[in-house]
Amino acid sequence: MPIFQPFNSLHLQILGIILLCWIFIPFIGLKYFNSKVVLYTSWLFAFLTFGQEMSMIWFRLDNGSFDISKNLPIHLCSFAVFCSSYALITKNQTAFELAFFWGLAGTFQSLMTPTPEKPFPNLEFNIFFFSHAMIILNVLWLVTVQKMKLRKSIWIRVFIITNSLAVIIGCTNWFLKSNYMYLCQKPPVNHVLLIGKEPFHIVTFEISAILFFYGLYRVMLKFDRVHLNERISA
Repeated sequence: MPIFQPFNSLHLQILGIILLCWIFIPFIGLKYFNSKVVLYTSWLFAFLTFGQEMSMIWFRLDNGSFDISKNLPIHLCSFAVFCSSYALITKNQTAFELAFFWGLAGTFQSLMTPTPEKPFPNLEFNIFFFSHAMIILNVLWLVTVQKMKLRKSIWIRVFIITNSLAVIIGCTNWFLKSNYMYLCQKPPVNHVLLIGKEPFHIVTFEISAILFFYGLYRVMLKFDRVHLNERISA
């Protein structure tokens, strides 16, 4: 059961701080950083994002709270952590695109309807919000400061990759009796897009993914952030 009430005063304060970081950090990087500082900052963001994910695993292993059915880094947000970190270092096109759609379509919703396992100010609570905020900050940094664009119609490919990944994670869930990517049970939050009982909630996941992926692609298209005539390698 959730122990955190969305949009209470604490949640709104956290979202306010995160929003300011999303706005001002890319703005400062775009306005004042030279190419070398941008490179170092990108490496720093990658280190912080990937490092917190690994440190959380180590922390749980060290205190004996690690549960293989709950704490493996194989939720969609964890994959976004890895992809955004890799894209920051390498500017890999596929990693950027996966982080873009998984981050802005999935991670953003996790911040709006969070499910931290521990109350504030527990370390796990702080890491939950830091991790999710960093994913989106990384994506915004890649788009605005590093000038990365999407490939034409890439949202369809990302949708296919996401479903292929869900099949693999679904098999993992069957083997571990787990609920990674919330494929077996809905996340314990009240969300307008979570309709129907399990396993039919997966249908709403699919519809939501199509709507969000296509909507995000259209926004990038409108702002000329899509390669329409250029051939871009993965």
